[in-house]
Amino acid sequence: MSPLHRSLLRPALLACLLTAVGCSKDASTDAPPPVSDRPNVSAAPEAAGRPSATTLAASTAPNAAEGVTGVTECDEFLANYRRCLVDQVPAEARSAMQPGLDQWARSWQQLAAEPATRASLPQICAQARSNSQAALQAFHCNF
Repeated sequence: MSPLHRSLLRPALLACLLTAVGCSKDASTDAPPPVSDRPNVSAAPEAAGRPSATTLAASTAPNAAEGVTGVTECDEFLANYRRCLVDQVPAEARSAMQPGLDQWARSWQQLAAEPATRASLPQICAQARSNSQAALQAFHCNF
């Protein structure tokens, strides 16, 4: 299997995983609780099931080279997807989805480095975005 096909297969498998995770959510957890029932996240982020801002920054901030392809469609998708994971996705689902995001970033960076494959990246990234939308909507991520 060629590296290009392998790099396309992983995003497709991730889209299937996202769909399965999104479909398995309990319908009663889709809507956020009323404001009066929400925990004070700013006072105790870990107690509310969310990592602190410091933890999030350390765990999701890209390295200087990570996720930067130089292709607008790809870089915007990666940034929006990363923001969705941080802001909307529960920790257990986030830990399952983060490796796929990291793999996309690495694969697309490699494709961007090769003149022969760079031209195909806008289409590949647009397809990944399209394939991910339904699953990400389960977490109220719209981009």
